[in-house]
Amino acid sequence: MRVWVDSMHALPSTRICLQAWPWLWLLVLASVAGSPYGLSAQSIQSARNDFFEIVSLDRRSVHYVNELSTHIGQRAARYLDREGLDYRLPILVRLRPASQFDFEGDHRIVLADQAAVQLDLRWEHSLSLQRTCYLLSKALLLQYSVYNYGPGAGPNIRAWPVAALGMESYLMLRPAKIGHFQQELREAGLPDLDWLLGLNLSDGAAPEAASYWTLQVLRSRPSDARLVRRLFQQALAGVHIGEPWTIAWSSSFVDETPLLLEPLWAAQMDTLLSRELEVVEAMGTSRRWLEALAQINTVETGDGAQTVDLRSLWRHRESETVRELIAARYEILLLRMSRCNPAYFNAARSLGTLFENLLNDAPAHRYLHSLVAYLGDLEDAKEMQAAIERKLAGE
Repeated sequence: MRVWVDSMHALPSTRICLQAWPWLWLLVLASVAGSPYGLSAQSIQSARNDFFEIVSLDRRSVHYVNELSTHIGQRAARYLDREGLDYRLPILVRLRPASQFDFEGDHRIVLADQAAVQLDLRWEHSLSLQRTCYLLSKALLLQYSVYNYGPGAGPNIRAWPVAALGMESYLMLRPAKIGHFQQELREAGLPDLDWLLGLNLSDGAAPEAASYWTLQVLRSRPSDARLVRRLFQQALAGVHIGEPWTIAWSSSFVDETPLLLEPLWAAQMDTLLSRELEVVEAMGTSRRWLEALAQINTVETGDGAQTVDLRSLWRHRESETVRELIAARYEILLLRMSRCNPAYFNAARSLGTLFENLLNDAPAHRYLHSLVAYLGDLEDAKEMQAAIERKLAGE
């Protein structure tokens, strides 16, 4: 995960992984979640990714859960240390029909040999996509906690990061549901923050909507990307993050008045819950918008009219005309970014960082880094768009 330094506190702080683009197909595949399948003991199917190994008697189910678990692992990697995810053994997920499930509930998690987490799922209609995202997130974060903090860490893991990751993973696949959960939390009211941050997973699940929006509050300051990762991991180690969160945010205030975390959290939650939602654009629309935003062409500088593109823009950074143009485009990018298609989200964010580096007089090497990142992200998005369009065309 890249570390983004943003003094303007405006760009979102999390990137979407495009290197494994097939997760977008879960929007199509999700309709089959939890379907009961006829099982034959003669043909066990399996698939493995960087985080999980999926076992079932039905190949379609294996592929579906493999894609879904890959997506969740990639979301989790934004908050966790990559080295901490290099488990000795993958998390074994067994998809069981009700007839082969010998205990109550929709799942069972056990800690097997070599501190390896195993997850059994009751694979039937009642297991929704949202619930499946939560349970896979639970298994993944339990494994992270045990692997990095010891076998005794499991009972102490805080519940809110599990609920937050599960909900975030789900809403990435069902963005139209965000408004529903906004309304749900507005009507139910905010929980006590100290209780939410202190609830252990062993005591029960945290409320998913409140946990998700709390994570979004943490992420609301792009310059705090490292802080978000640190607090998320501390919660997995059993730490109540109220005090370190308060200390971290207090340092950004000039006056010496003690910061009261809960009122500030509540105010930011209210802002997020009141935000109007817009329909996500089509990929082609986002691509054309982004390319137009990055196209500078001719501008008036102190040396007269100059042909300027992103590669030569740095040489004209002192020009007021150039700075005003970039500042205006930066504001346009921020206003429309929430509508950007997920395929082009990384590229939009990289372009915003490039604009910020120019406006904030960042060192030349940082500007160059953001330029390379933008061009790479744009090409990744174009390739993914082309691949999806070929699939849709049946090629």
